[in-house]
Amino acid sequence: MGAKKNLSFLEDDIEKRLEKSRQKLPEKKKNDVRNYAYVLLGSVIVISVIMGLLNTLYRLF
Repeated sequence: MGAKKNLSFLEDDIEKRLEKSRQKLPEKKKNDVRNYAYVLLGSVIVISVIMGLLNTLYRLF
């Protein structure tokens, strides 16, 4: 048990070195225009798929 207490400073040193070596990621900028374009594109695709299915059902019956 005494050996574990003596090695605790090594664990602290390892943690400090790991924190230094970790890369800090830059904060993301929110791009509202791109987000709006993706929402618009997705909604157009969904609407066109639904219209295609309805057209197919209309032709079948």
